[in-house]
Amino acid sequence: MAGEDKRLLQVEGLKKHFPVERGFLRKVIGHVRAVDDVTFSIGEGETLGVVGESGCGKTTLGLTILRGEDPTEGKILFNLEKQGMTDIAQLRKQEMKDFRRQAQMIFQDPYSSLDPRMTVIDIVSEPLVVNRLAKRKEIQQRVEYLMDVVGLDVRYLKRYPHAFSGGQRQRIGIARALSTNPRFLVCDEPTSALDVSIQAQILNLMQDLQEEFGLTYMFIAHDLSVVQHVSNRVAIMYLGKIAESGPKEAIFGQPQHPYTEALLRSVPIADPKIQSGLESAPGEIGNPMNPPSGCYFHPRCAYAEERCREEGPELRELDSQHFAACHLAEKLDLEGVIV
Repeated sequence: MAGEDKRLLQVEGLKKHFPVERGFLRKVIGHVRAVDDVTFSIGEGETLGVVGESGCGKTTLGLTILRGEDPTEGKILFNLEKQGMTDIAQLRKQEMKDFRRQAQMIFQDPYSSLDPRMTVIDIVSEPLVVNRLAKRKEIQQRVEYLMDVVGLDVRYLKRYPHAFSGGQRQRIGIARALSTNPRFLVCDEPTSALDVSIQAQILNLMQDLQEEFGLTYMFIAHDLSVVQHVSNRVAIMYLGKIAESGPKEAIFGQPQHPYTEALLRSVPIADPKIQSGLESAPGEIGNPMNPPSGCYFHPRCAYAEERCREEGPELRELDSQHFAACHLAEKLDLEGVIV
C-alpha cells in the first residue's frame, strides 16, 4: 500500500450492489454485486491500472469512487486540500463541491461523452461555470490555455464535436477534465475506442500531463500492454473483487493469482517462438447476481481444490505491497511475462 503520508485515495471495503426488481410492485428479488468488498490505495502522483474482463466491475468502481454512484457500503477516503483525509462516501451532495473540483473523469467513448449541441468552448468551460471557478473574462483564457495544453488549435473553439476525429474529441474530453485543475483523474478506457496510432498519442499526452501537473490516475483498461506502459501499480479485478494487486513489475513478472496468469497468457505476443494468445481460463465470468461459492474464480481455475470451492479467500499481503486473494498462492509457481 502507499505510504500513509502520501496517500491521495484510500478505498476500504467498498461495495456497490444494484437491486434487481421484478413484477408490477417492483419487488426486489436479488442484488447485482458490481463492486464487492474492494480495498486499495493510490499515492499522490501514482498511476494505478485496474484490469479485468468486461463485466468485472471496473467502470462501476470508478464511478462509485467519484460518487457518480452512491456506495452501498464502505469508505472512500480522499485527501482533500483543505480538509485532509475525508470519507467521501459519507458526504451529502451539497458537501461534495471541493471533491468535485479535485477529482474528474475521462470517459471511454469520445463520440458519446461530448454534447453534440455544445461548442468546444462551452464543453471545456462548463465545469468552470458550474463550480464558479472563473469569471466570464477569465473563462476564454483558461479554455484557450487548455486547448494548447492538449494539442488543439484555439481556432476550433466555436466548432461542434461532429467536426473532429475520435482522437481530437478525446483531447477535448481531457481538456474538460483538466479545466477545474484536478488532482485525481479516473480514466475509463480512454484509448479503447481509438485507432492504435492515435492511442499512442493520447497515452503519451496523458503521461506528459501527469508529469506537468502532478496528476494521479486510476487507469481502467482491459489492454494489458497499455496498463504495463502507463501504470506504477496494477489491480486485477474479477467479479467485483480484487484478485491481486501490487507493483507493475510484480504483477507481470511474478503473478500470485491464477486469474492474473490466465490474463497474461491470453495476450498475443509478437514473437513466433513464444506460445501466446491461449485460452487458459475457459468459460465466462460468473453471474454477479449469483456468484459461485468460495473463491469466485474456482469454476475456471485449473488449480482449484476443495477449499477453494467452499471458502472465499481474503486479499492478503504476500510480499512487499503485493497482495493476492488465493488460498494456494504460496504453493503455485505461476508464469509471468518479461517486463
